[in-house]
Amino acid sequence: MGVDKEITKIANYINFPIKGKLSFTEDNIIQMKEKDKFIIGFSTIVNFFHDLNEKEQTQQSIENYYLTKQFFDFANVFIRSTSKRDKYAACLELNEYLETRSYLIGQSLSLADLVVFYALNDIMVQLSPLEKENYLNLSRWYDYLQNQPPILQTGKVINFSTIHLLGWNTARA
Repeated sequence: MGVDKEITKIANYINFPIKGKLSFTEDNIIQMKEKDKFIIGFSTIVNFFHDLNEKEQTQQSIENYYLTKQFFDFANVFIRSTSKRDKYAACLELNEYLETRSYLIGQSLSLADLVVFYALNDIMVQLSPLEKENYLNLSRWYDYLQNQPPILQTGKVINFSTIHLLGWNTARA
């Protein structure tokens, strides 16, 4: 999934009108026009959304507010890395982190969950169901989020089933 599609899905989830606002700089960096200025770069745009999202801010402690911003950078630097090693190291780290958690921050869905979820999409699509078992906690978290219609939107559900009956895959379509 391209970074422009990720930002569009995040904007749709928080009901921020984005149509016609996204473009790329000459250096192929995502930018968004807001009022009379450009907000340049993935992390800067999602931080802008985070600052707009008053509901989330009022429910968060200051520590969680900055932890959310760290997850934005984590997704941008490690999950979107061109290095396969960085991507899979990020998956291992998230898997350990999610061992005792249902969400990345706090007890409910946050913008950090959305940003990391969309950033992981290309990696999760490429993993076989057996490889996904190596990241059991991450797979549980990802599968739960992808089954939330406001999050998945128009995306395709990824198979997490390892059950095969007589060559017939029981995965969802």
